[in-house]
Amino acid sequence: MSQMSDHPSYDQALEQAAEWAIELGENPSQSHLSQWQTWLNHSQINQQAWLKIQQVQTRFKSVQTSNAAKEVLTGTPQRQIQRREFLQRFAAFGGITLGASWLTSQTKVGSWIGNLSADAYTNIGQRQKLTTFAGALWLNTTSALNLKDTEQHLQYELLSGEIALNSMNNQRTSQYLSIDGVQIISQQAYYAARRFANGHFQLSLIEGEARITAGQQSITLQPRQAVTIKDFKVDHMATVSPHAFSWTQGRLEVIDMPLSTLAAELNRYTLGHIHVDKAVQPISIVGAFPIDDINSATQLLSEVAPIKVSHPLPYLTLIQAV
Repeated sequence: MSQMSDHPSYDQALEQAAEWAIELGENPSQSHLSQWQTWLNHSQINQQAWLKIQQVQTRFKSVQTSNAAKEVLTGTPQRQIQRREFLQRFAAFGGITLGASWLTSQTKVGSWIGNLSADAYTNIGQRQKLTTFAGALWLNTTSALNLKDTEQHLQYELLSGEIALNSMNNQRTSQYLSIDGVQIISQQAYYAARRFANGHFQLSLIEGEARITAGQQSITLQPRQAVTIKDFKVDHMATVSPHAFSWTQGRLEVIDMPLSTLAAELNRYTLGHIHVDKAVQPISIVGAFPIDDINSATQLLSEVAPIKVSHPLPYLTLIQAV
């Protein structure tokens, strides 16, 4: 086990916490437990790192406990299990660990449990393509929406996550997207919309035209423009980013994206946790990274940046300076 330092950084503490998780194993000795307790009490940073490891462990233990959860999380054909039945089963096995309510509020698992009553939803790391009268509609990882699809109107509400719609070949169906009272109206458009946990959302338009109404404000978005909406107001206008659409093809294309931001994006597609040391967080990354194989994506990072990637635990990836 690594020696304790008087003032450990969070990066060091997380590595040590991962080592302790391995050393304690199934049946730790009293000596190991005593040493671990000393390490844990040594600093608040150690306690925070240990909590992070425990949170990630809980996700995987929960998945391993229930066949129903495994089916839903891995996106197998059996994932069409009745939503009510799955919730009942999940609540049953959730109590074995820290309780279903804790999981629902604290983990990525919980973020999609609330989606199960929606008309369409995706699980962690899953993408789904729907065919509508207006055109192709994609849902990204951990996303949910309610929709009403007819030949005249596609009306849908983004409840969580991210979608992309391509209605460029549409001739007659109008599209109405609502997000917390903000409405996007289009006829022929190719856009992506993402709803963030803080209630803000972003709309990126690559082709066509889309009109946004937020409170008393109304703007028309032109091709290659992206807009961020905060508190029912246009907060920021920018050029469309490649990763706003590349996820529909199973990859993230990034140009000059900080490593910390890229890791946060990749974290959305895995039950595990990717941690980037503070020293390498600002490194600028250019490339295309697969989102269906996060381990391969992180290994590719080590080929394009001066970093090393390690997996001290199956569900934990550490990115550090070489």
